[in-house]
Order: sequence, then C-alpha cells, then structure tokens
Amino acid sequence: MGNTSSTPVRLHSLDGLRGVAALVVLVSHIALTLPTFAAAIYNSDVRLEAGTWGWLATYTPLHLLWAGHEAVFVFFVLSGLVLTIPVIRRGGYSWREYYPKRLVRIYAPVAVAVLFGILMVLLVPRNDSTGMGEWLQDRPTNVSVSGVVKDLILVTGPSRLISPLWSLQWEMLFSLLLPAYVLFVSTRRGTVWVKAALILLTLSAGVLLDNQSLAYMPMFAAGSLMATKLDDLRDACTRMNTAHWWLVGGIASVLATARWTLPLVVPGDFAANISTIPAFIGCVLIVGIAAFCPDIQGFLRSRVVQWLGQISFSLYLTHEPIVIASAFFLGPKNALMVPIVAIPIAFAVAWAFFHLIEARSHTLSKKVGRIFRGKTPNHRSAHSGRVSLNRDH
Repeated sequence: MGNTSSTPVRLHSLDGLRGVAALVVLVSHIALTLPTFAAAIYNSDVRLEAGTWGWLATYTPLHLLWAGHEAVFVFFVLSGLVLTIPVIRRGGYSWREYYPKRLVRIYAPVAVAVLFGILMVLLVPRNDSTGMGEWLQDRPTNVSVSGVVKDLILVTGPSRLISPLWSLQWEMLFSLLLPAYVLFVSTRRGTVWVKAALILLTLSAGVLLDNQSLAYMPMFAAGSLMATKLDDLRDACTRMNTAHWWLVGGIASVLATARWTLPLVVPGDFAANISTIPAFIGCVLIVGIAAFCPDIQGFLRSRVVQWLGQISFSLYLTHEPIVIASAFFLGPKNALMVPIVAIPIAFAVAWAFFHLIEARSHTLSKKVGRIFRGKTPNHRSAHSGRVSLNRDH
C-alpha cells in the first residue's frame, strides 16, 4: 500500500488550508454581489479595463484570492487525502463503522443548513434584482419542495438555493466510493506515475466531453494517491530551499487561476474550456505546499487560521444565504456595504453553527459509528497511525 508506516502524520496545516479555502469561497461570493465582477464571471464578452485594480484582481494570479470554484478543487484533493490516510495506515479499519459515521457527519449539518437557507429566503425576499448584477439575478427567488428534497439527498444533484452544496454531491459520492479509491491507489499494479497519468487523463476526458463526473471525481483520487506517498513527498520536500518553494508557489498560482490567465495568451473559448486541467494541477500543488512548505505551514498553523479551519465546513454551508440576504436587504445603491455587513455575520453564524450543530453532529457520528463497528482482530492497533487532523469532511 505504499508508505503505510506507523509514524504519526502531522498535517495540521491542512486544517488551516481548508479554512483559507472556505474564506476564499466567501470572498468570491462577496465579489459576485458587485455587478462589475459578476459581469466578468458570467459574460465572456465583458472585459475589464486593462491595468485597473478590477482587471488585476480578475485576470492575474491575484484572482486566487477569490477563486471560489478552484478553492473547491482544493477541498476535493484534501478530502481524498484525509479520508484515505486512516484506511491505509490503520490495522483493522472498520468499514461498518465508517459508512454510518460518514453519513451522519455530512447529512446532519447539511439538513440544518438547508433549513437555515430557507429561513433566510423567507426573512429577506429576493424580489427585485434589477441592477444587482448577473450573479444575484441568477439566484432562485423562492423555495420549492422538490428543490429542498434534492438538497437533502445531495447525490442526485442539489438545487441552487444554497449553491455551495453542489460540491457536497461529489464529496458524498466519493465518500461512498472510498473503498474503490483506496483499492486503486493501493494496488501494486502500475507505478505512482502511471496512476497519476490515469487520473489526469480521466479528468481531461471529463473536461473535453463536458462530463462533470469524469471531471471532478478524479480530483479525489489525486488526494488519495498523495496519501500513499506522504513519506516520500516529505523526504523530497526537505531538500527544497526557499527559492524552490517560491518557484513552485508561483507556478501553482498561475495554474490555479488558468481560467483567467490562459485566455489572455491563448485567444478563443477553447482556453477557457480546458482551464480546469491546469487549475486542477495548480490546486494539487497548493495542497502539497500547504503540507510540506515550512514557511506556509507556520502561517497555516497559526491560531487564527486554525480557527478558520475549525469552522470552515460551517462557514461553507451557511455563508451564501447571508451574503445574498445582505445584498437584497441593502439594495443595489449600497452594494459596497455588503462585505461590511455580511462578513461579520457570516463568521458569527458559522461559529454558532459549528458549536451548536456541526460539533454535535460529529459527536453523534462517533456514537453511531461505535454502534455499527465490528470487532476486528487488529482493532487495538487502530491508533498506531493516527493522523493529527481534527476534521474529516
């Protein structure tokens, strides 16, 4: 199974990366409440004036600060990595415990988040979006029973009432298929490079064929493959100096923002259409940097960033209804006030949601897991390869 040593794996920096990624998603939705940025996202014919701050924030690697879609790619790679590590490093891993535990861990917070989204729509009606930009005009204006059912099921594709739930569809499918991913990355057939090539080819086929399953599901496999080579990756990264890390970081930033930088040098829609491929590679590099770059690790392990990581799932689930409600409550004339109002409310709600809902669902999931856990011969050695991550979503 590759590198399955019993040495503890300390990856607290990845908690911080998850928090930063959730913050990027929040910033991206805040930006989309501004008609100028929404037009740049939704209308391919719109180009901001070159050299302006808006242009720099959109068409250069600075877009990484609000690249919400690409931040989800980071989530996918992280999930593949974090969920695979315990399986390949623990003796007697209990799948009977894993499945009910995982289902409760995801579905309980999602159900409450859906109710919260409904409440926000009812409290602040989305009646008139005139002059508010393409993104807000594209938001659902009312709640439907069928949409709520889709949101609660997830795997069939959620409604757009809470748009971040789109990623949970793929997260849940990956969670259900985790044994197949573990088998793929653990089998001795084929080198790691062959498996990496298969992952990239499958994703590329999904992009070219416009097949979301083929485009998104391989991203989890990349994280799973990284999990089998953590020791080798760590050893290789110890030989890198600061200049090397700056180079890798620059490459990762350019690749991750390829949706915006690539069309500037390769004209036509084709560049935009295939940008998911380099963006995925860039996001894999970002995860590697977060895991092994000493300077970045220090930042991601800081108290504030770790707190962001702690509430990241809650922030991801609850922030968008708050942002949209703030925009409609304030109206188009006060669009610049949206971040001032929405951001502190989003953090406050995420903190409360974490303590009242998510943390308790995590405790419940552990209890449910223990009920279903089968006694395995190696159960006592289950903690020999403990991963120092306090979150597994």
